[in-house]
Amino acid sequence: MSPEIPAQGFHATDAKSWKPIFSWDEYDPDPAVSKGIVWGAVKGWNGDLYIGSYNPAAIGGVQTMWKTYGQPEGDTLRQCDMVEASRAATIFKIHAPGTDQQKVTLLYGEKRLRLAALVTRHLRACSAPRLPRFPGQAGGSWTTALRG
Repeated sequence: MSPEIPAQGFHATDAKSWKPIFSWDEYDPDPAVSKGIVWGAVKGWNGDLYIGSYNPAAIGGVQTMWKTYGQPEGDTLRQCDMVEASRAATIFKIHAPGTDQQKVTLLYGEKRLRLAALVTRHLRACSAPRLPRFPGQAGGSWTTALRG
């Protein structure tokens, strides 16, 4: 969240005063794939914040997976990685952003996300989908603290 906008506008030195309120890795269980997802449009409405995400050309996640874990040999394993790194677009609603009452709700997105096998990647077939990092089912809501 940004601080109140000063009359003279923001400057580079003001960057430290911004506080993150939500991070993709709070939703996605895969630490490598989550780096390849891009935030989309942000819109405020009735005091809530709506934000979307997308996987650019459906390859952002697989590229970061391969940079992190290495690219497997063979078309079959590469295809598995492409499936595992695929993420549907999401839309989140953030109620009371930046406050103690903040609640994030997944309005649109996947109920299960694939997680790359970190150690045995070259020995496994495609993994089963995993639940997102929600303390309940996807599509529910949870409260998240400000991340500093």
